[in-house]
Amino acid sequence: MCLSSARRERRCDRCGSSRLDPFRYCVVCGNRTVPTCFRSELALSRVGGVTDVGRHKRHNQDAIAIGTGPASAIAIVCDGISQSTFGELAALHASETGVEQLLFGLASGKSNDAASNLAAASAATAAARIGRGITTTPPGCTYASIVVDHETITVSSIGDSRVYWISGDHAECLTVDDTKAGYLAASGVPFDDDRYRDPDTNALLRWLGADAPPVDAPTTVHRPDREGFVVVCSDGLSGYTDRPRDLLPMPSGPPVAQASALVGRALRQGGRDNVSVAVAPFPQPTRRAS
Repeated sequence: MCLSSARRERRCDRCGSSRLDPFRYCVVCGNRTVPTCFRSELALSRVGGVTDVGRHKRHNQDAIAIGTGPASAIAIVCDGISQSTFGELAALHASETGVEQLLFGLASGKSNDAASNLAAASAATAAARIGRGITTTPPGCTYASIVVDHETITVSSIGDSRVYWISGDHAECLTVDDTKAGYLAASGVPFDDDRYRDPDTNALLRWLGADAPPVDAPTTVHRPDREGFVVVCSDGLSGYTDRPRDLLPMPSGPPVAQASALVGRALRQGGRDNVSVAVAPFPQPTRRAS
């Protein structure tokens, strides 16, 4: 089972026609209907997600897709690049394709990391395909995925959407931002180093889209020895977290309520960007005997 934050209604906001082209322009009146919701809450029993337009953006360019297998929870968060054309299309196509391929790969008997690699490659192809025909700044997005089961947390990422591991009063980031700043921080360079003053220090070096360089999504497998939660988010939330500990305390409740509470924190701090969060508890229950 899987859910997506895409708008279910595929009709023109102006005239009501269902005749929309691939970029969501109405062929009757010429109006463009954005395919993302201002806010969407996705709830499954073992994973939940929330995306919100924020307080200062006209459209939501983030997308979330979640799913569950017999013994795992899956979530993907993609953040459409605002400088690209129709970045939300890349985010939607990448997130939906990624979850579908993850579920397919796992059902086919692939390991979590092999399925994650397949999903990331398929998401990249989907994001690139929607940009064909756009010669200037085609749709682009970031990508972060998790597969959580009863033993492991498998993480893939491209760009600066992040995955966090939270257990009690412990919080850590499991991904590295694909920016100069991200690579410097991962190398242990102190934040007062002059290299951080480069005006391009936060520019994305890797992303998904028709103009993206060929990339492989780094996939890591983590084996926690205690219970906790996995949080996947766009920079609408992580932009307010100077340190992983800033996410503490972890909200209580079912996963969708936890995601909603974290989105609410970002909105209270200004909501300057679209914000999307998915949460899955660890460990997931083992598969029931048939």
